[in-house]
Amino acid sequence: MNFLNILLILVIVLGCVIAKAQSFSKISDSEKFQIIKSILSKEFRESKAKSICLSTENIPESMTRKLSDVEETKLMLAAPDKIGDLLGCGIENYHFSGFERKSSSILVYFYRNNSNFTFSGRRYCYRKVKGKWHSKIVGFTMGGS
Repeated sequence: MNFLNILLILVIVLGCVIAKAQSFSKISDSEKFQIIKSILSKEFRESKAKSICLSTENIPESMTRKLSDVEETKLMLAAPDKIGDLLGCGIENYHFSGFERKSSSILVYFYRNNSNFTFSGRRYCYRKVKGKWHSKIVGFTMGGS
């Protein structure tokens, strides 16, 4: 075999390995939606807030129309650059970090931002067992100016 044939075979094999790794690591919009609904339900199940402002950052656009109010709390959805302009948002708003697949788990932070430039968040770990999502909190973060 000559060098070009070997190189071509290596490129094809490497392309297949990369494609398989990317398809495994991709998180579907359906998975994201189920996780988002679960987190919102956990976070606001016993909330006394009448409404919350939620950034649409990292929420698939096709899913924003399907999000409904959580328990007694009305969701006010806004693009990240518009959330400060939204009337009725009060002093805080919420957003999700990017979703990250680690082995058989999906990790995501859910952040609470205050108008005084402080934030806090919980890191959730989701794992699917027998077709159902199970979660636990695996980290916290806080910060501000």
